[in-house]
Amino acid sequence: MWLQGEGDLGERIERIITRGLLHAPAAMAIGADSPGFSDAHIEAAIECLRTTDAVLGPSVDGGFYLLALRRCPRGLFALLPWSAAETRTALKARLQEHAFSVAELDPLFDVDIPVDLRTLAAYLDATSSQSATRAWWCEYSCESPSLFRL
Repeated sequence: MWLQGEGDLGERIERIITRGLLHAPAAMAIGADSPGFSDAHIEAAIECLRTTDAVLGPSVDGGFYLLALRRCPRGLFALLPWSAAETRTALKARLQEHAFSVAELDPLFDVDIPVDLRTLAAYLDATSSQSATRAWWCEYSCESPSLFRL
């Protein structure tokens, strides 16, 4: 795990992926805002990397929660629309322009804006896992996710 450093999201991801590729045949950048993310997603991405150059974990809002690459040409992420509904589509097109084969994992929701807290509350109500997210929710929000109101 390394700090991202300065710059826009594309510069930060490129820096981390490039550094990772100095140490391994593939590197992965994972967002921290998808509560449903699990080790199974990492395992699925690693499996996909056996036969593809890139793996995207799509977020339902048009972004992505995971990006894994076997190579990273300089400037791969330059001038992409970050934090937009078309981010993942633009990134996938860019990867394909650079002749990457691309696999996609199952989509997950992420928590970016206040209305996403409703999705998080429903997710926590539907799952029974004792996650750090649930502990935070109970400490800072309310006892039951279903009691939360925006």
